Amino acid sequence: MAGGRAATPRLQERAGGGVRPAPSSGQAGVQQCGLLPAAGPVHPVPAATGVRGHLGSATGQAELPQAHAVPGPHRAHRRQGGGGKAPPCPAIRLQGATARPLLACPAIVDPGAGLADNNDWPPRRSGLSPPAEARQRELAHVYQKTVLPNGLRVISAHLPHAYSVAVSVYVAAGSRYERDEEAGISHFVEHLCFKGTEAHPTARHIAEVVDTIGGHINGGTDRELTVFYAKAAHSHFRLVLDLLLELVSTPRFDPEEVEKERQVVLEELAAVEDSPPQLVDLLVDSILWPGQPLGRDVAGSKETVSAISREQALAYLQRQYVPNNMVVAVAGPVQHQEVADAVWQKAGRWPAGEPAPWRPAQNGRGPRLALRYKETEQAHLALAAHALPLQHPDRYVLSLLSIVLGEGMSSRLFLELRERRGLVYDVHSYVNQFMDTGSLAVYAGTDPERAPLVVRLVLEELARLRADGVGEEGLLRARALAK
Repeated sequence: MAGGRAATPRLQERAGGGVRPAPSSGQAGVQQCGLLPAAGPVHPVPAATGVRGHLGSATGQAELPQAHAVPGPHRAHRRQGGGGKAPPCPAIRLQGATARPLLACPAIVDPGAGLADNNDWPPRRSGLSPPAEARQRELAHVYQKTVLPNGLRVISAHLPHAYSVAVSVYVAAGSRYERDEEAGISHFVEHLCFKGTEAHPTARHIAEVVDTIGGHINGGTDRELTVFYAKAAHSHFRLVLDLLLELVSTPRFDPEEVEKERQVVLEELAAVEDSPPQLVDLLVDSILWPGQPLGRDVAGSKETVSAISREQALAYLQRQYVPNNMVVAVAGPVQHQEVADAVWQKAGRWPAGEPAPWRPAQNGRGPRLALRYKETEQAHLALAAHALPLQHPDRYVLSLLSIVLGEGMSSRLFLELRERRGLVYDVHSYVNQFMDTGSLAVYAGTDPERAPLVVRLVLEELARLRADGVGEEGLLRARALAK
């Protein structure tokens, strides 16, 4: 959010909780799941803690490159689930505790068991399926794209019947582009961009401009991108576009505001400690991707945020906030040529730069279980597996699989754990996808005494899904929910 940590691709938050004694290894549902490797050591995890170059006001005109259609995403053929019985595996053992338990028990499902593995990447398929080609042709009539000479990409969707216009500026800046010692700088810079620009020197000026036209402006930082976005009546298109481009190109980074906003971010990090779902989210990521940006809070830590100087923030902005590292997207009753002309007039003479690349992920192969204790009423737990990256041809198949498993009131996990057994209030699955990796995870919150049973039942549902696949009726429901 303008100043907040938002715009994550995650479907829902998840959390972790303390656990009670585990079920015995004789429980058939766990023994036959075939989804867990041999038990690794229990790994205690420490407390988890929690987006300016110069643009200029180009007034000259120049000939723009011709707009061309943007290829849309294609839907891959559905891959059949594995058949037959899964091989046996040891039961997961959850360490007991006599004190009131805290938080999380994320367990990593073995990707070698068939849920997902990045060894298939790059994909083996060639070409698009007929439905994908049809979808691509359909999208070509909706989206258009222009690349300015400085590398700034401009994409628009003409919606002639809309009354409002939405404008977003995406920057390839996030925790995956950070050095370890500057963890959280992407998020901090995003905050600072809203504190004033050369044309609108304070946060109040920016807010008043937007409020006067009845608009909305916000921003968010994630692992792979930072986004600044606004929505207003279409008659104010140029105003909100120019304002967003000013935020990313001419922020002031006033020294006094830098220090005040640092305290805001530190309070945000502290607030995470009071949110078990967010804590278990961080906990499971720390096992999936240990010791690297994907495995830590996007906002950094108290130590790193406290140490980031104004000069470091400016250097990061000048490094990552360059036009060839950005996308401007507009949707509304505005023609593409008008959008491209407007962006060119504001940003056409902004020089390109040399942004830092993102850091490749190394999928964790270490401890499979992490526990953290906290005084909470529920045990919050997450089970996760490494899954498909963002551009994998089966990414939509994975999304449908997650819907069948744990999204919606007719999902298998919801029906079994909540409706039939009354063990949980919230249980759901979700998918995270990044450029070179991803995850499929299940979250549940339950009474600490019931946590081992909930884990066993989740594993049984995963095993059943793998063995039996998805029926036609379930697939139709998943497709309807995904639309």
